[in-house]
Amino acid sequence: MFPHALFSVMTLSRSRFDATFATLMSFGWSQPDSLAAFRKHPGIWNYSKKNISDKVTFLMKEAGCELTYIIGHPVLLTYSLEKRLRPRYEVMNFLDQNKLLDKGYKLLSVILLSEEKFRNKFLFLLRKEKFIAQYDSYVVAVQGKHHVVVEN
Repeated sequence: MFPHALFSVMTLSRSRFDATFATLMSFGWSQPDSLAAFRKHPGIWNYSKKNISDKVTFLMKEAGCELTYIIGHPVLLTYSLEKRLRPRYEVMNFLDQNKLLDKGYKLLSVILLSEEKFRNKFLFLLRKEKFIAQYDSYVVAVQGKHHVVVEN
């Protein structure tokens, strides 16, 4: 982690630092929260204001994450919104709504899974249950071709 932190500090301008800090503060992060996130994942400080805002907004408003959950797991902000966060959330939400999950799963544990493990553990349920359109939608979203649309 130290090399990442060093790289971030060396390449991070004061204006980018201030903009990222202001963005996090606008969502209710405190100064200690922001500095703790920097220590855990310094790379997020190189993301644009829009990138961070879009991810935090999605996590809080769509995925229903509490602010304290995001603050405690800033690694969530390191993943692509369109290729990882939203597609996996949509798949899990669909599986949950259709009662295809045997238990509840924390968003972080789902996001951290490798693509292969995620497919083997969850996407096979879509294929098994004949929800091929939803399966295909996920695959296309991960490839970056369009947004995931998973409907009942």
